Amino acid sequence: MLFLKTTREDKHYPLSGHPVAVIASFKKNGDFIPLYICYEDETEELHKVKIESIHSLKDKFNLKIFECSFIEYGYRYTINLGYDISTCKWAMM
Repeated sequence: MLFLKTTREDKHYPLSGHPVAVIASFKKNGDFIPLYICYEDETEELHKVKIESIHSLKDKFNLKIFECSFIEYGYRYTINLGYDISTCKWAMM
C-alpha cells in the first residue's frame, strides 16, 4: 500500500480579507514588518496610516499574520494584517 506524505509546504490556505497596500521594512535575512497601510473604506475613501505597534506575528504555512495597531482620528485600532508569501499579497483580515 502506498502512503503519500504531505508536508506543510504542500498545503496552501488562500488569504482572505480586504486587500490593502502596504509599505514594509525588510532585513537582510528576509524578515519583514509592515510600516504603513493604505486601505479603502466602504465609501471608497482612501486612508493612509502608520502602524504604531506590532503585538504579535503568526506563521501559518504560506501566511504571515501580524496583529498591529494604528491611530486614526484620535482612536487606536487593532487589526490583523495578513501576507500571503506565495502570491505576495496583503489583506486586512
